[in-house]
Amino acid sequence: MSAGPVDSDSGLQAPAARASADRRIVDPTTAPAAVGRTGPAPPLLEVDRLRTYFPVRGGVFLTAKAICKAVDDVSLNIAPGETLGLVGESGCGKSTLAKTVVRLLKPAGGSVRFEGTDLAPLSRRELKPFRREIQMIFQDPADSLNSRQSVGKILEEPFVVHRLGSAEERRLWVARLLDTVGLPARAADRFPFEFSGGQRQRIGIARAIALRPKLVLCDEPVSALDVSIQSQILNLLLDLQRDLRLSYLFISHDLAVVKHVSDRIAIMYLGRIVEIGEADEIYARPLHPYTRILLAAVPDPDPRKRRRLEVVEGDVPTPINPPSGCHLHPRCPYAEDRCRVEAPVLRDVSPSGAPPHRVACHFDL
Repeated sequence: MSAGPVDSDSGLQAPAARASADRRIVDPTTAPAAVGRTGPAPPLLEVDRLRTYFPVRGGVFLTAKAICKAVDDVSLNIAPGETLGLVGESGCGKSTLAKTVVRLLKPAGGSVRFEGTDLAPLSRRELKPFRREIQMIFQDPADSLNSRQSVGKILEEPFVVHRLGSAEERRLWVARLLDTVGLPARAADRFPFEFSGGQRQRIGIARAIALRPKLVLCDEPVSALDVSIQSQILNLLLDLQRDLRLSYLFISHDLAVVKHVSDRIAIMYLGRIVEIGEADEIYARPLHPYTRILLAAVPDPDPRKRRRLEVVEGDVPTPINPPSGCHLHPRCPYAEDRCRVEAPVLRDVSPSGAPPHRVACHFDL
């Protein structure tokens, strides 16, 4: 399903008296005009040494007893129109990273630059204009959609919050949004619990693109859906990316899904990025032991193929008391004494002239 072209005098176009910037923001089915630029575009999002810590409280007075390092010194960037896949086990900090980027959580340190502006120190009022440009699709649409509101009210709310359009215009925009994600206009009068899981996720996607953002953070958007519905939602996301020129941070624990949608892939373990590079390169030449462990766990549809399985022992350590040095060393089959005391840094190991392929490991495996 692909969003079709919209006439410039109808659909989600704002009134003629409204500023051109608002017309661009509230039309989620019309692709923006091409930008005349020579050379590579600057990153849309730059995350530099981001840290998100949570105090662990206890005792009668709930004093802080320890610190949970959910995101620990993470750096990455996303270019305009790019999809960066973020992969890791449950509890490694993927969702916390996304919520920190969108400023649902306040970082303990580091910076989150969106088009050159650091969002980390901004107040709620200062962040409001950026809410139009950065949106999030949550894992469970049943929890992220207000069950007491109709779908029409849910999709209209972003326009109301940002004071865009009249009541009649907003009704028209809601109908266009539903059509864009493959739902009928009459769905606006129904409530979220009346829809299936895949339809609810389409509503969540419609809400995310309502203000025509530039960056959408997808927090495991298909993990709660049946396999057949997953493919429909993934194809919808790819169509929207093409038509609206979106950039995605796509979070998942399913490497097959991530490979299908991503330009680059970042591997996360216990709050840190351990490998990042082009998607094809990561799959063809995984360098970090943890990446190899994840890839070895992906089932191969051809039973005749035999693969060497990487052995991993033990459970994921707690981020409240992570291991010293390399966090993976208690489970890594290649760990040596150096790994226990010295934390590796991300270093570029790609050949000269090739796209960057960075890995945080002391050894060339």
